[in-house]
Order: sequence, then structure tokens, then C-alpha cells
Amino acid sequence: MVTNTFAADECALLGGTPGVECVVDTSITASGTFTIEETLHITSTGKITVSAPSITLNVDGDVIIDIPSGVQGSNGINANVNNAVSRPITINASGDVVLLGNGAKGGRITSSRTGNGDGGD
Repeated sequence: MVTNTFAADECALLGGTPGVECVVDTSITASGTFTIEETLHITSTGKITVSAPSITLNVDGDVIIDIPSGVQGSNGINANVNNAVSRPITINASGDVVLLGNGAKGGRITSSRTGNGDGGD
């Protein structure tokens, strides 16, 4: 798991491959604040799972999430938790946030709490 509070371009620290775009093409777990100085592209096999407490992505460019290569929800940015408080996802992009889809499935950004728990969590 990667936790970060640094400045400057942090694509590699996040788990991506820097270049013309910051490419995330594997499953990674991260929390903290990351500054990405190029487009952030999460491919059909890439996934960012948010660990406690949250994630903030400051992106100088677009955020693009491709159609998953597997089942719906197998890529993208995910902060779903069972029996716990959901984890906030903040995206500050200077460009567009693009979730690609084909009518049957698509790129996703999700944060939810499932299972049992006390009200107000």
C-alpha cells in the first residue's frame, strides 16, 4: 500500500508508469494526496483501491478510465468497504474526467459502504 503527502509529480509513487500520460495498468492500493503532472489514464486492467482514510488526486490534465477488460467494476477507482465508513475520493483535474463505456459496462469511480453497521456511519 502506498501512502503519500508529498508534492511534485508522483505518478510512479502512486503505482503508475509516467510518460506522456501517467498509466495505471495493474491493481494498486493507495491513500493520501498525489500530484500527477500529466493525464492520468487507468487502463482496462488498471485499478486503484483506496485504503483508509482517503485519496486525493490532483491531476494536471485529464483523468481517463477505460472500459474494464473483465467484469464490470474490475477497473477504475474503488473505495468500497464492508462494515466500515466509506473512503472519500477527491479528484481535482485541470481537464476532463472521462469514464469510457460501451452500454454494457464502463470505467467507474465508486465509494460505498456495504454490510451491517450503525446508522450515521
